[in-house]
Order: sequence, then structure tokens, then C-alpha cells
Amino acid sequence: MNKELVLIIDNQYFPCVNWFKKSIEFSNIKLSLNERWQKMSFANRCVIAGSNGLINLSVPIENGRNQKLVFRDVKIANDINWQVQHWRTIFSCYGKSPFFEFYKDGIRPFFEKKYKYLFDLNFEIISTVNNYIGNNQIVTMYEGEFNEEMERRLTYCTPQDFQKQPDPIVYMQLFEDRIGFQPNLSVLDLLFMEGPNSRYLLID
Repeated sequence: MNKELVLIIDNQYFPCVNWFKKSIEFSNIKLSLNERWQKMSFANRCVIAGSNGLINLSVPIENGRNQKLVFRDVKIANDINWQVQHWRTIFSCYGKSPFFEFYKDGIRPFFEKKYKYLFDLNFEIISTVNNYIGNNQIVTMYEGEFNEEMERRLTYCTPQDFQKQPDPIVYMQLFEDRIGFQPNLSVLDLLFMEGPNSRYLLID
């Protein structure tokens, strides 16, 4: 772990596996409050695997996804029953996975508590998952300026290229016999399948 450098990285909803592979190298992770809101990003979505293929879970945003805001001001559209839908889908996909029972009581509250701002939801998710993985990292907010150059440099993966990144972490997946191995899914997939071993796969 790099104890000197701080990593400012894009803010994701249940980030992809490679997001954690990158961030595990650092002792301090900062999530920018002033990152520009981008449509079609992992800021409000994640990808998991079901028996018939990949499934996108998307958190609805107030006023649609085309609003021009910084991340700290993006509000969740809680008039849509997205939390029940997400939890039911996760339970359907991973209820029989090796470590679902082990982690479910810690993950389920994210689908019960009402969050006003997307940043707060993602911040708590990332902090919680870091603890489950066993990362002794400090996750804090970055309140400094955030420009387009930083955005290009710090956005680690997008829904358009997330499965094209080199050297994916390989592990047994629940539906691999039906849909083949699917690289770089949401960290939920790794956590429910590998449990405490997730950390060793990430640092290997």
C-alpha cells in the first residue's frame, strides 16, 4: 500500500472490481464533491451478473440525467421505488452465492435508508465495502477544484469500456457455466463469491 500518495478517484455506485484493484494501492482515497456530473457513467449505476446475462442497476436522479451539476448537488429521485427493485435483483442473482448470508445484513441497509444525495449514498457504500475487503484505508471527501483534466485522469472505467480493461481479476462466478466469465463487474459480485479472499485477489 502506498502510504504517501493520495488517490482522488471517480465516485461510483458499488464500484467495479478494477476500481478497488486500483484504489487498494493507496492509504487515502478521496472522492470529489465537485466532480462534474456525467450521464452514462458508473456514478449512479453498477453491473452485476444474472443467469441470463449482465444486469444494469441504475439509481434514478432528480430532473433526469442531463442536468449540469457538480456531484455534491445531485439528488436521488426517491419517488421511484428503486431500492426495492435493486435489492430484489441482488437477492435473485446472489442469494445462493457462498458469502451472501455473510454480508447481506451489512449491504441491505443501503436499500432501506433514504438518501437525499447520491454522493452520500456512494460514500457510505465505498467506506463499508472497503471495511469488508479489509482495506485499512481512509476514505474522505475532496472539496478542492475539479477540472476536466482531472476528470479525464481520474475516471477509472466507464460503462462503455469496463470489460475491455487489461488483466482482469479472475475468480469463480455463480453463472459462469451459463454466460461465461464476466470481467470487472460490480464489487458485489467479487464480495459475494470470494468473501474475505477478495482482498488477496485485489492485491495479487
